[in-house]
Amino acid sequence: MTALPWLLPAFALIAATYASVGLGGATAYAAVLSFTPVPYTQVPPLVLTLNLLVAGSSYASFHRARRVPYRLLLPLLATSVPGAFLGGLVPLHERAFLMLLALALFMAGVRFLLGPALARWRED
Repeated sequence: MTALPWLLPAFALIAATYASVGLGGATAYAAVLSFTPVPYTQVPPLVLTLNLLVAGSSYASFHRARRVPYRLLLPLLATSVPGAFLGGLVPLHERAFLMLLALALFMAGVRFLLGPALARWRED
């Protein structure tokens, strides 16, 4: 595979940005990797590895600062971990993978843009 000089700085920027708020950045890594010659079958394991590293380091920082709300975290983990495992067992063709990725990124973008409006709507 050809060296992509922009890939490491892109991943570092994503990791720093997402880790600063306690997230891993999986969708951003997947989006970046979709522009590379990396085979789509290798994207999920790469994204998972990067996400675990970044989210794990972020968790460690938040834990040391005593900022982890375990009462909220434990139910989320109890449902999301088995869900992620089961989702990982579903085989996808490249087109379906890219369509789901595009849909997830689109929905995240809409949520980001409408966030303030949704907050005001909930207050009414």
